[in-house]
Amino acid sequence: MVSPSENAVVDDPWVLRYCEIPTLDAVLGYSETSHAAPGLISGLDVEQMLRYDATTYHHSVRMSLLVYRLALALGLDDASCRTLVTASQYHDIGKLQIPLHVLNKPGRLSDSEAALVRRHSEFGADIILKHDPTLVDVAGAIASHHEQFDGEGYPLGVSGEDIPFFGRVLAVVDVFDALANPRPYRDTHMTVNSACEFVSQFSGFMFDPNVVGPFVSLLRPYL
Repeated sequence: MVSPSENAVVDDPWVLRYCEIPTLDAVLGYSETSHAAPGLISGLDVEQMLRYDATTYHHSVRMSLLVYRLALALGLDDASCRTLVTASQYHDIGKLQIPLHVLNKPGRLSDSEAALVRRHSEFGADIILKHDPTLVDVAGAIASHHEQFDGEGYPLGVSGEDIPFFGRVLAVVDVFDALANPRPYRDTHMTVNSACEFVSQFSGFMFDPNVVGPFVSLLRPYL
């Protein structure tokens, strides 16, 4: 089991539920029959993603479990932990607006299909803000989780600290999990070790080095 950060409000139900999540071994070995994290936005069903596209849903669950541990490793307070976990749960909710034949296309996407898929982060941020306009930080993290530290990401192409910090955190875990797990459009995936090496290799380019370091340290016992 994991423990809440020193600043965590330990009587907050969401913290208590996340402290019941299995160890990191179980997170890295997560399968479709494993523990599922509770949805953190009232009235916005996170499992609608499961009904639409199981791959996206399970990716989001794994991300939320890893992001929670990374947030603790970064020394973030309870409010920041909650924001990050919420954003990770819903970071791909915008894919509900992408047709499944495009999301799961086995071959190369056309230019128009690729452009549509790239809009999912914007779609997701819009869904969050329309549901609850106060969730500005959550929406900002979702909107920016495909930005890159060197400015080569999307949708805005911003770089460095101009990317919201929460988006920089999500970017690392998002790519790691995507590389380390199967996808419908490819036959193979990386080992945890290889995916971690990829993240390290692109530290300072795709990813914020201040996030990569603690993330790699978190996974080092499993490499």
